[in-house]
Amino acid sequence: MILREASGIKYYQFSLLNRYPFLFQGFFSRHGGCSRPPYHFLNVAFTVGDADRDVERNIDGIKKIARAKEIVSAKQEHGCNIIIIDKNYLKTYDRRSPPVADAMVTAQEGIALMIKVADCQALFLLDPIKRVVANVHCGWRGNVKNIIGKTVSVMKSAFGTDPRDLVATISPSLGPCCAEFRDYSTLLSPFFEKFKIKQNHFNFWEISRSQLLESGVAEPNIELAGTCTVCNFKDFFSYRKEKVTGRCAAVVMLKNIR
Repeated sequence: MILREASGIKYYQFSLLNRYPFLFQGFFSRHGGCSRPPYHFLNVAFTVGDADRDVERNIDGIKKIARAKEIVSAKQEHGCNIIIIDKNYLKTYDRRSPPVADAMVTAQEGIALMIKVADCQALFLLDPIKRVVANVHCGWRGNVKNIIGKTVSVMKSAFGTDPRDLVATISPSLGPCCAEFRDYSTLLSPFFEKFKIKQNHFNFWEISRSQLLESGVAEPNIELAGTCTVCNFKDFFSYRKEKVTGRCAAVVMLKNIR
């Protein structure tokens, strides 16, 4: 990933997605915002105990960097609800009270999709042919429910996406070094057993890569950050490390440049 900084806010961009001038994409660190401890500094979640006014200022700072008309998010519940962001949806959108969903898909330009994470994965899916983009929240429950494959299916049915055209990225998140699941026999399906790297530890980066491949995404079109948020909690929020903490923003947007 490539480190960027604007107005004191640090964020990372994926090399594969930087090929597309009509796309803004960024995985934001915890640096550069105004939230106070334990949410310091760039927390974008209203529901973790941070002051609403600070969260609003942080989101507005990201909105300015992306040059977005609006930033939309969802109430993430580790489910499989996937919403399509269109003009009608935007008429009723409330930043502080969004609908329940763990993935968002849009062809609307200037509308930034934001997923909030603190160890979970955020996956960007870009169809550069149809000009459709998705942002997916995927923790281990999301992998169990295969929200990745379900999101690709929505892009196929709603926009005519050919999965072979998709470019996919997997954000900094819980790494195999720290992904310990002592009760994995009851939490995870037998399919996950082949991704166990040592006692009770699983490689969820490779699980997500596998689910992308099974959905039809080509191997060269997948970029993995390969950064563990637990090990790097000083740069990224980590629920496993800190418990009471903020949430990082993963933002992707089709630019209005035509």
